[in-house]
Amino acid sequence: MRKDIRELSEKMEKLEETIREMSAPYSQALGYIEKFQNISKGYFRLLELYERHGAISPEVLLPGLKDPISIEIIKILFDAKERNISELTRELKNRRGTASRRIVRERLHILEKKGAVESASAGKSRKHRISQRLLDKWSQVLALPKYEGHSYEDKR
Repeated sequence: MRKDIRELSEKMEKLEETIREMSAPYSQALGYIEKFQNISKGYFRLLELYERHGAISPEVLLPGLKDPISIEIIKILFDAKERNISELTRELKNRRGTASRRIVRERLHILEKKGAVESASAGKSRKHRISQRLLDKWSQVLALPKYEGHSYEDKR
């Protein structure tokens, strides 16, 4: 009788192991389906933002920011990983027709205080970029995984 119970127990263990092995791909598939659902939510969120605002813009992250120059600086920094004041001023002039280094510097200072922009020394100049906090907020708005594409350490 004990031998029969032992054999039955071994068969049950093998059966459980087989079931675990067979169910692994299904668990993986469920994980992929969940990721796809999250991406779909982000896509529909993009469509909603576009419908509501007429554009998909980082302005959505800073609703209190009404200054067109600051908004354009944010857009430039979203387009480029980082820029110094000369590069920002030149790009702002290309987009708006006019720009001043003094105004750009003032707006960057305000944006840094609001936590929207970060700055770091890069050789002889200072580089500015969108803050990680704002990038994280952007990812949340779009229902995407946390964005970690910008860090100063990547450049060194």
